[in-house]
Amino acid sequence: STPAGEAHIGAVGGDVAKAAVTFGPTASTTYTTGQVLLAATEISNAGRVAGGTGLVTSLGLALAVANTVQVDAIVFSSQPSGTYAAGATFGLAAADLAKVSKVFHLTDWTALGTAACWGQAPAETRFYKCDDATKTQSLWVLLVARGSITLASATDATLSLRLSRN
Repeated sequence: STPAGEAHIGAVGGDVAKAAVTFGPTASTTYTTGQVLLAATEISNAGRVAGGTGLVTSLGLALAVANTVQVDAIVFSSQPSGTYAAGATFGLAAADLAKVSKVFHLTDWTALGTAACWGQAPAETRFYKCDDATKTQSLWVLLVARGSITLASATDATLSLRLSRN
């Protein structure tokens, strides 16, 4: 028999979580280099347990518009304290530096017709750890444009993550 507890037994193939966030402006907006595309957004249940760890096995961005410019996805281990509103110029608050877990550069864009594309971070897994101090199971992600991107509606973009939770 197996005693009660947090022992992780089984889960052949790993404990996988998927997350998707759809976003965009309420009216057509052009974001320029260094502006926030997606304000810091919580990805809940990223950790299997509070303060848990895992690997980001894929991170992609689907856009309803053509795009070739880089977008950076900044992953935080706990909720950032700075104000990072969509459309604002990004500048990391000093208090948030220790919270940055990883930065993914979405540089590989594939056209999916005349007005749609898919961007993906390079094929590499990245370790993350949810914050121990707050005992959370969440990560936070924000996106920063590294060139000019125009989004026209609230459903023009979808950020997708696949996480292998330890």
